[in-house]
Amino acid sequence: MTGTHVLPDPATPFGETVRARLRDEHIIWLTTVAPSGTPQPNPVWYLWQPDPDDAWGDGSFLIYHDNSAQRLRTLTERPRVALNFNSVKGGGITVFTGPVEVLDNHPPAHRIPEYAAKYNPLLQVMGRDRNLAEFMARYSIVTRVRPEKVRGF
Repeated sequence: MTGTHVLPDPATPFGETVRARLRDEHIIWLTTVAPSGTPQPNPVWYLWQPDPDDAWGDGSFLIYHDNSAQRLRTLTERPRVALNFNSVKGGGITVFTGPVEVLDNHPPAHRIPEYAAKYNPLLQVMGRDRNLAEFMARYSIVTRVRPEKVRGF
């Protein structure tokens, strides 16, 4: 990547925290804007995918959506979103903003090794007796969000 980086400096406490949460968190809030202008936050599972050969760690979010989710129309009509983590004891605020792209013919979640490694154990903790392929069967709409801005503390 050339030019300015999007993620905060990894040598700072905020930069370290952002990277740890990108790696370790299971849920992030995806906010779209409905036709009425009302923000619509939704908790989603995601996979942070660092850009290849980018030591800084910039990258994008891979998100699978329920095939019947209302937000799918919104994503195509207004393809800009915000993503944020829950706060941690009043801190840990991180907000990402950028465009969303719908990915056609993308492999299902269970065929992405990093996604499967992240969420298969969560299904066990949730007491689900299904595997990731069965659980994610209705989540076949895939998007990528490449943040243009990150803010927080």
